[in-house]
Amino acid sequence: MTPPAPPTDLARDADALVARLVAAYPGEADPATARVVIGALGTAGTPEAQGALAELAESETLDIKLRASAIANLGLVEAPTASTLEALEEQADSETRSVRSTAALALGNAARTLEASGGEDDSTVPGLLERLASATTPADQALYLRALGNTGDARALPVIETALSSPEERVRSAAAEALRFIADPRADALISRALVEDLSPVVRRSAVLAATFRDFVPLMPAMGAALAKDGDERVRMDIVAALGAARKATPAVIELLRGAAEHDPSAEVRKRAAGYLAS
Repeated sequence: MTPPAPPTDLARDADALVARLVAAYPGEADPATARVVIGALGTAGTPEAQGALAELAESETLDIKLRASAIANLGLVEAPTASTLEALEEQADSETRSVRSTAALALGNAARTLEASGGEDDSTVPGLLERLASATTPADQALYLRALGNTGDARALPVIETALSSPEERVRSAAAEALRFIADPRADALISRALVEDLSPVVRRSAVLAATFRDFVPLMPAMGAALAKDGDERVRMDIVAALGAARKATPAVIELLRGAAEHDPSAEVRKRAAGYLAS
């Protein structure tokens, strides 16, 4: 059996593949072929591949959906370069809504990945905070809250907390979701508050969604309270689904599932809870 090539050879092979993909990429490629090329570049993730994706992202002749795909793939590479962050910043200023939105969210993802890998990025979070402060519509406020949420940076907590009191449901919903990656106990407290106090079931469901990305133990009192008293069946069903997915990693949730299986007013919720207990 041939031994695996050393990392340096693998890197050279990846760069060679990128070069071939870029050289072979036809400007009028059908969407299916283009998506394959874009996905391959994203998987390669080398600096050269990121540069190729950035070129596709800024292409004015490429279909908007394909440009957005290139941008999304840039936000998912394992080792984003400074040039990639700059490219995403540029696309976040696009006049095209779908491109601008995808770039903002991708920028948040890239910033979190860079931080997790030990890289330094002093501009992305402040830049997104500025964008949020300048946003004049609920849609844009929600966008930049989600982008900040993607960074997982605790510097966003103050503005997220403020947004949780917005009169706009979509803004509060985005703020609740934005707490999911922030590794700070204050985020647990804010999720718990949104789950048990917000009047909108949309926002409460977003709080449950955020909880699914976190350690359940600090959130269990709020989850139990909401499961017992929330009048919206969809919220309770979401909670049961979240508890069911966490039951093996966090056995303490079993008691909450048992209570739902026995006492929830909805037959569907009781059935779902009982199914998790039986599996």
